[in-house]
This record gives sequence, C-alpha cells and structure tokens, in this order.
Amino acid sequence: MTKTVAVISHDAGGAEILSSWLKRQSCLHLVVAEGPARKIFQSKIPNLQFVQLSEAISNCDWAVCGTSWQSTLEKEAIVAAKRATKTIVTFLDHWSNYGERFLHQGAYTLPNELWVGDVYAQRIARNCFPDIPIILKPNYYFEDIRLELAQLSAHDYKTLPGTILYVTDPMGGHAFRQFGDKKHWGYDEHDALFYFLKNIHVLTSSPHTLRIRPHPAESSGKKKYEWAKQWTELDVTICAANSLISEIREAEIVVGCDSMAMVIGLLAEKRVISSIPPQGKPVTLPYPEVEQLQHLIENWQD
Repeated sequence: MTKTVAVISHDAGGAEILSSWLKRQSCLHLVVAEGPARKIFQSKIPNLQFVQLSEAISNCDWAVCGTSWQSTLEKEAIVAAKRATKTIVTFLDHWSNYGERFLHQGAYTLPNELWVGDVYAQRIARNCFPDIPIILKPNYYFEDIRLELAQLSAHDYKTLPGTILYVTDPMGGHAFRQFGDKKHWGYDEHDALFYFLKNIHVLTSSPHTLRIRPHPAESSGKKKYEWAKQWTELDVTICAANSLISEIREAEIVVGCDSMAMVIGLLAEKRVISSIPPQGKPVTLPYPEVEQLQHLIENWQD
C-alpha cells in the first residue's frame, strides 16, 4: 500500500506501535491522535501536524489505526473508512481481549485487514477473526525499545539494587466501560497492587524501594495510589517524570498485571512478575519468563 495514509490512534499501546511504524515510512500521512496518543506521536515525530478524523478519512487513500478501551475513536474510524469505501487496517498491540476491542454499540466493527507484530498475536487473531486477512509485520516499537536500552547502557544507566518498579494497568475502568463491572476479569488494579504488597515478602531478593508508575491513561495516578504507602515499609514513590524505559532500566524487578510495560522489562533483561490475584483472569502475555506471584507464594509456603 502506498499513497496517502491516515493514521488514527488514542490509547498508548496502539500509539507506540503505530508511531514507530510511521516514522519509518516515506508516504504522505494524515495523523489523528487524541488522548495519550498525541504526546507519544509528538515525541517520536517532531513537528507533526494533527487533523480531525473527518478530514483524514476524506483525504486519505487508506487508513491504519490502533485499538482503544478509553475511546471510540478507532471504531468510528473503521465505520467512516468503510462508508467511504477505503481500506482500513488495525494494528493490534497486545495479546488479549481481541474480540472486545472491536465491540461498538453492541456489534462488532471490524477492519478490512489486521496487522500483528509477532507469531503469538497472529495465532490468536486467526482464531478470533478467521475471515479477515492477518498480516505479520515487523514490530518497530520493540526495535525502538532495544535501541533506547542500548543508548541508556552506553550512558552508564545502572540498575539500582533493591528497586522494584510496579507498572499499573487501569483494567477496572476498561472493564466498567465495556461491561458495566470494574471487576469483570475477577479483579481490578487496586486488588492486584494490594495482593502484591501483601505478599512482597516472597521475593527472593531484599527490596527496599518501590516505584509505582501509573499507566498513561490514569491522569490522577499519583492520588489514586497514595494508599499503597500505608501497606508497606518500603520507601514508596509514585513516579512518571522519567521515561518508562529509563525507569525499567534502573529497576531490579518489574511487576505488573498483563501489560506491555512488562514485556519491555523482559527486553531489558529484568526479572518480571505478574501480580494478578488468584481470582483474576490468567496472564495472557506469551512469555514464559514472566513469573506469577501466585506460584511464588505457593512455592514459598511449601
């Protein structure tokens, strides 16, 4: 595909992979970025100009979008592109809830084609959407991460022993918007963090610093997680000032639920732990290196 492409994104996950893809393209482009996506595109592609969705669809030859839990932007883009008889592609950025990502007003709003960045996602997508072409593409976001990690290493960015980075994931809000129940998946972000704090003693290392990094979608993240300071003797800071990659680079252990930030932790060769509590939907990240806190607790008790 060539000519003018419209790139549409709202949530951080889709924005990361689409912006990394776009900066490697030489085609004309029209970018629609709202919410967390706007800052991500601006950081990777300086002097980028944004347009409204209607202008992008009217003036493009084809379109590519991400998926969002926080917004209906991409679903509206799929509807508008199909109405204009223009091909629209969705680049999937994770490995979970594929069907739910396309639910719009009680019906599925599907693109003409799906792109995925690895064979695990390709397999899942084929099972979910057997009638849609699934195309395996290079994951340029991961390439950018590896490059940034190498640059940090070159600048002597050292791991701080005993430092845990906890990356939050606002799945409760996602679940409430989609299903009307913030614990649709059996838990929410507060349950997972509390489960971790309550069982932090099972870690084999001796942590003394906990950095809690709110998800980009959590505008009130600092206040939202202040309660955690009352449940641990560790030195707790709630941070987001530095880049995610630099904070991962400094951490000894990265903890989260089921998020892309944990995969970045693996790319940085960190110990990565999922804090999904026993009643929660199992982790979907297709990486066996991700340890599960449930299992660590079971082994510690034995």
